Amino acid sequence: FIGITVRDVKSISKVTEELKKIPEIVECHYATGKYAMFVKIFARDNKHLFNIIVDRMTTIDGIEHTETFQISLDEVFRRQLTVFDVELEIEEIPEEE
Repeated sequence: FIGITVRDVKSISKVTEELKKIPEIVECHYATGKYAMFVKIFARDNKHLFNIIVDRMTTIDGIEHTETFQISLDEVFRRQLTVFDVELEIEEIPEEE
């Protein structure tokens, strides 16, 4: 994921419209706190990721700063939540050897 800060909160709509034009961005989530939004990117390799960020994202008017968060490729566990008062089930993901 890439955390994005914007210069002015009023520019979020315009920034979002520009981000939609980058096909490698497959998800965009608004956030509160330090980052205005997070985007999920699929890239071939680190050089491709770097080019997406530097050449295409940071040139968008309104983007102040980006920060890359590397997410683990291994899912550790998954939990199904319920709104009912029942026991929660946790599905353990077996470790690869």
